[in-house]
Amino acid sequence: MGALTSILCIASLAAMLVLLAAVVTSWFAVQPGTALESVARALRGVTEPVLAPLRGILPQPRLGGAPIDVSPVVVMVALSVLRLLLGC
Repeated sequence: MGALTSILCIASLAAMLVLLAAVVTSWFAVQPGTALESVARALRGVTEPVLAPLRGILPQPRLGGAPIDVSPVVVMVALSVLRLLLGC
């Protein structure tokens, strides 16, 4: 495995972990001024440039009337396919 492939493998894994952390923090009510708010804001800042355009393209299925955001799932699948192609 070449150096570029190794870097891409590490970067794609890091991106998956950041995305997972952003999804998990979105499940909780975050109190303003707390450390968790700072972490959640930083995670959103990193993930929103990728997720926001997808939200405009992808349909949002509904579960009990509430829309489900599938954009993180699409990005996770894309990153998984990338890692598979790279042989990570």
